[in-house]
Amino acid sequence: MKNDRADWRVLAFPFGSRDKRKYKMKKSPFVFALTLVMATSIFAQQDVAIRGTLIELGNSNGVVVMTDSMQTVGDRQLPEPGQKLMKYNDELVCAIAGLGGLDVPAMPKLSIKTMGVVAAYRDNETLHGRTRSIAEKLEGISALLRFYLDTTADLDEIAAGYESNLTLQLMLVGYDLDKTLKVGLLELSGSPLISGNTRRWQFRENSITILPPLLSLTYQFRGMPKIAWDIMLHPDKYPLPSVKRYSKAMDKDNGTSMTLDEIKSLASDLIEETAKKYRQVGGPKQTAILAGGKVKSLVQPIFPEIPRPFTFTGLSQIELNGGMPQMTDEQVVFFEDVLFNRISIPIRLDNRVYLHCQVRDSIVEYDGGGTIFEKTNTVYNSSLRFASGDLANTKLGQQLLWNFPWNGVYPATPPFRQP
Repeated sequence: MKNDRADWRVLAFPFGSRDKRKYKMKKSPFVFALTLVMATSIFAQQDVAIRGTLIELGNSNGVVVMTDSMQTVGDRQLPEPGQKLMKYNDELVCAIAGLGGLDVPAMPKLSIKTMGVVAAYRDNETLHGRTRSIAEKLEGISALLRFYLDTTADLDEIAAGYESNLTLQLMLVGYDLDKTLKVGLLELSGSPLISGNTRRWQFRENSITILPPLLSLTYQFRGMPKIAWDIMLHPDKYPLPSVKRYSKAMDKDNGTSMTLDEIKSLASDLIEETAKKYRQVGGPKQTAILAGGKVKSLVQPIFPEIPRPFTFTGLSQIELNGGMPQMTDEQVVFFEDVLFNRISIPIRLDNRVYLHCQVRDSIVEYDGGGTIFEKTNTVYNSSLRFASGDLANTKLGQQLLWNFPWNGVYPATPPFRQP
């Protein structure tokens, strides 16, 4: 439906630069894939738990991203496959490694909706010709996902009685702005917050990891990786042709000589061996192959279009001097790389996401609703106004107070919002 799609109206006036931001670097790769679909038949996207194994294997020849398709409800396997891969654009694919720890099933209802949030962010980039690095994409996806999971996803109903932390891992793999093949990983974790009789979930960004260009064979696994890791670390235990080729190539040149067909065969066997051990793994494989600067192929069952779980408006790379665009309090708005300068009305935090914004000579107000306003933003000569003094004592209120150098902080006076 039309209302399910993100509504982005972006004004493109360059402001600022994020080239100097630093990201954590590691030597072993992670992968994340989001994708369109091709194959044999169409299956409904159901509100069920998706759990399984996500495999990434690559070298200088290219990279293979492969997942299983198993969906489960409790211990019961479902006959329909679940989508775990999606094409981000012609150079990138993406995958979600599930919501939950390694030994905790993914929460029902959220896997496909989480992909929908990422797809909505991608839609904005495509529609308005935005050019961002893998790291910048993951930053934007992180902010939008945390807003959705904190405010819109009804996690308390979905995860009723669940008291442990939840972990969400997204992997993005493909060709970056410098045309080199890289892998990025976003990890979020959420925990329940209890205040009196009220409980809600709050998610934080654990890390964004950008791995260097792939040269020798590198690999990373998510979901249920125990068997895959055992095969890679102890190949002599597994008399499979693909594993024998892998072992010889590692002895010869650290896997640099492995062809994409050989890598694909190895990835397939890793999933097959895992499926023999765990009922949560199985079904048709979903496979993306990237080489030569593009996504060469993506093969998976045909799924319906990924639904966008909520509507939002985006403003990016603009300067706002004196006034604000017309928008309702209920409207979700994502501000990215925006300068707010001498704004004549209070800048609302509720139902807003702010990423790499500057606030100068203005008043910022908070009424207790969902928001993302973190240290990527900067504040100069501005004041913070709460709807009530109690909001200053909440976890988010404390973060707002301590993360920024406000000139003044007001509870409810002067009047919070003029009628």
